[in-house]
Amino acid sequence: YKFKVAVMEARLRDINPNLEITAIQRFLECHECLPMLEETAFDYIVDCIDSLQPKLHLMHAALKTKTPIISSMGAGGKTDPFQVKVADISESDTDPFAKFIR
Repeated sequence: YKFKVAVMEARLRDINPNLEITAIQRFLECHECLPMLEETAFDYIVDCIDSLQPKLHLMHAALKTKTPIISSMGAGGKTDPFQVKVADISESDTDPFAKFIR
């Protein structure tokens, strides 16, 4: 079993070995999101959080600190990578998780 954080980090390093990546493999508590982004200047956030409240808090903190965020929605268990789409959350129409967050 591989954690998705490790898989994502390895894939990004395959694409660009010179990336500076801060991979966080732990449950992120809601109250930690804003202070973490205020204390550390990230160029981007790649969010793969499965729990709704921490995801919402991280997205809110990203907006507040003007940190661009790429957030995965309900892709868990999907087997066809050609069905994965990258879009603004306002353009999602079939994912119940994204609909709730909107």
